Amino acid sequence: EYLQRSDAKNNDHESLAAFIDNFATATRQYAKKQMQWFRRDDDFVFVPVRMDCGKEERASEAASLISNMCKLSAANFEAELASSDGEEN
Repeated sequence: EYLQRSDAKNNDHESLAAFIDNFATATRQYAKKQMQWFRRDDDFVFVPVRMDCGKEERASEAASLISNMCKLSAANFEAELASSDGEEN
């Protein structure tokens, strides 16, 4: 709504701040809804990611985990999923 105003570029800091606050709130609400959708979807698998290391190490570990999961037989994959269900935070 802020960007559609005819005077949007006239240094209206209050309107810009309100727009940013509203946008941030809407983004958080949408992200929360997405997480609810994903948790209800039995075909969706969360990949655990460590947050106590650097970005490159996190990405490498996640890629390695996904690669290893892809190499499992269907039975072993299902068993791995079942064993990790109790580990969600």
